[in-house]
Amino acid sequence: MLCFVSSKNGICRTVQISFAGNDSVVRAIVCSVRSSSFTRVAVPDEFSRIGVCLHSHLLVKKNGRRILLEKHQCFDYHQTMNDFPDIAPVAALIGDATRASMLMALMDGRAYTATELALFGDVTPSTASSHLARLKEGGLIKQRKQGRHRYYQIATEDIAEMLEKLMGVTSVLKESTIPRHPRNLELRYARVCYDHLAGEIGVRLKERLVERQFVVQQNDDIEITPTGMDWCLEQGIDLEQPKTRRRPLCRPCLDWTERKMHLAGVIGAAIFNRLIALKYVRREEESRVVTLREEGRRFIEELKLQY
Repeated sequence: MLCFVSSKNGICRTVQISFAGNDSVVRAIVCSVRSSSFTRVAVPDEFSRIGVCLHSHLLVKKNGRRILLEKHQCFDYHQTMNDFPDIAPVAALIGDATRASMLMALMDGRAYTATELALFGDVTPSTASSHLARLKEGGLIKQRKQGRHRYYQIATEDIAEMLEKLMGVTSVLKESTIPRHPRNLELRYARVCYDHLAGEIGVRLKERLVERQFVVQQNDDIEITPTGMDWCLEQGIDLEQPKTRRRPLCRPCLDWTERKMHLAGVIGAAIFNRLIALKYVRREEESRVVTLREEGRRFIEELKLQY
């Protein structure tokens, strides 16, 4: 039997080979799916390369003669030869340059209209709407209506975390550097990463929390200490979250400009929200840049709010 995976529905099928009136069985392993209609398989040396057509009778050549392959389903509809998730659809959505630009714009945690995202993607509004529809269908973004307008946001915190890590990995692999433009330097100094502080200030905040033993870090794991819980209570930093959310309390996040970890998770978002509420920091319009007042810079070093 020759097993292969249909690229249309993922169902495993068997193929029985009949040649010159004698039944022959070839075992093969699928090595790649070439398109929605063809699969290339690895076969023993005595057979030539097999082109498997999923929409008609299957043919293979042996010594220049044709062999008819007949398809038979051998597994239940829910069984496949792969026991891992198919990441290709998500990768394809993110891999498009226009959609990637839109996703990066949405990583500031704000909601934008299709017209605004068209500017980030450098495309027309109609083209932007088409891209946004694909991102929404793929589960990467969500849409909400307010009056006559429709706004788009990152769908979940898990999606934002995935994009954060992808930015960090990309910066390391490409060894990218940020041009020394004033706006880029501001972005590197302090910015929002979905819902928490990033850049030099974000990294410094995490380092100060570790120094004061409010959090402890071991390799890529970070946890809040009992002393840290008391500190949050004293500073009015709310760590409560809805029961429906399964967000980690503390999570390190690789900063794509500093190549060091900053603090994400519930505590990272709670600290940022507290600073926003006290007007210690201000988010710039249509940008991820964050501006710190003197009180904000003092808090990063002293970890104490001034009422």
